[in-house]
Amino acid sequence: MLQETGTEWLSQEVKTGTTIIAIEFDGGVVLGSDSRVSAGESVVNRVMNKLSPLHDKIYCALSGSAADAQTIAEVVNYQLDVHR
Repeated sequence: MLQETGTEWLSQEVKTGTTIIAIEFDGGVVLGSDSRVSAGESVVNRVMNKLSPLHDKIYCALSGSAADAQTIAEVVNYQLDVHR
């Protein structure tokens, strides 16, 4: 894309997204995710934990708007604490 001159790049598809995976095995579940935060095609933070612990056996996998995802995880975590 950097080699292009003109406006051809404006009509190209932009690929973005978060990679989150969960694998179940006999002893439980393994969770994993990427750690980069992007804004469009730019990486704005290379280290973000996208797996937020809500309880000892409950995790929230964060994707989308980082601020919104973190706020939802915090609200759910608060509600779990209230109802324990």
